[in-house]
Amino acid sequence: MTTVISTPPRTGCRPHDIFEDTKLDAVVTMNLAASARITEVRGNPLYLDVQVTNLLDKRGNGTASTTNPRVSGRRVWIGTEYTW
Repeated sequence: MTTVISTPPRTGCRPHDIFEDTKLDAVVTMNLAASARITEVRGNPLYLDVQVTNLLDKRGNGTASTTNPRVSGRRVWIGTEYTW
């Protein structure tokens, strides 16, 4: 005996969006980090740190939407480090 279900099973009270599969291209990003000892202050080293994320500014497969309004591009961080 075969039972046929005429209504889909209940999966909760919230609606769910259905998306079709999408083939994404390969993405390669390059990051850069450098640190240099620039001087000594009272016998303790002072370093300059530089970090660049996504050096070539590749957007990749990211898509902006209302829930994710920002697609990351290149980011740069510059700082100093001092130990006493």
